[in-house]
Amino acid sequence: MTKQETNFGVAIKKARLSQKLTYLELGNKCGLHPQNIRNAEAGHMPGIERANRILMGLGLTLTIGKPRGRKRIDYTPPTPPEVP
Repeated sequence: MTKQETNFGVAIKKARLSQKLTYLELGNKCGLHPQNIRNAEAGHMPGIERANRILMGLGLTLTIGKPRGRKRIDYTPPTPPEVP
């Protein structure tokens, strides 16, 4: 497991808990199964689309870029469809 994977899991868990959301509630907000959230928090890095859906469910955005001050690309894709 890389440091980036660990940081992603820690960051989304911290954000989820600060918003007092359960796995199920966050999963419903972003259209993913709660197990996907649990796996990401445990350090299993999801693909970019799934990671972005988790972040959007938390009200965060995904920033893709090179480390250490190199040019960064900020990407905010369209909002995922509402889950009934």
